[in-house]
Formats: sequence, C-alpha cells, structure tokens
Amino acid sequence: MRRLQVIALIVLSAVAMRCGGPPAPPTIASFKATPESIIRGKGPVNLSWEVYGSPDTVIITGMEPILRAEGDTMIVGNTNVNPSQTTTYRLYASNEGGAVEQSVTVTVKDPPPPPPPPPPPVSSE
Repeated sequence: MRRLQVIALIVLSAVAMRCGGPPAPPTIASFKATPESIIRGKGPVNLSWEVYGSPDTVIITGMEPILRAEGDTMIVGNTNVNPSQTTTYRLYASNEGGAVEQSVTVTVKDPPPPPPPPPPPVSSE
C-alpha cells in the first residue's frame, strides 16, 4: 500500500511540474530510529529515512544537510548515532512546493544498578 502511495505522489509531482504549477511539497515516507530505546553507552541507534517528491534538501538535527542528486526524485539513507541522553531527531525536507517535518525520539535509559553482594558465609561455631 505504501509503495502505491509513493508512486502516486511521484506521478502527481511530475504532472504538477509539467502543467506549470508549483510542485507538491516532499513526502516523508519513513523516518525511524532502530532501536527506539537504549541503555546509556550501549548504542548505536540506526536512523533511517525515505523522502520522496523531489526534495531539494533533507536536514536532520545534528547532521550536515543532504542534497538531492540531479535527476533523483527521492533521498533515502541511514546513519548510526550514539546519543548519551534522550534525544529527539528532527528531519526537515523542502523543495519549491514547501517543507515538511517529522521527528523521532530515542530514549536513553540509565543502566540497572549492580546486583547486591552475596551474603557473608554462615559460620558453624
């Protein structure tokens, strides 16, 4: 179903461009963090994204802007991050038709406390 939606968006963008109207804003088909929760120091987390509709630029919080290659109609990629605290990553995508935004939060939990020491041995006096 999602593939059909993506194809429809690409076709609509192409029709709008041929008719001289402004293109539709890009579409963020997917922006995910895997896993969404980690124990502090136990990363990495993989951020992945799929942006369609001829985005000119994709910006993700804390990363360099990603530019669309000439002739491409999408920007797809992934990267690993190692957050030390709970962090919300925001993806911004824009083209001549407008801009869209989506966010994903990675929760960073403290490690569990160490187990208690074993009881002292019982003496038999």
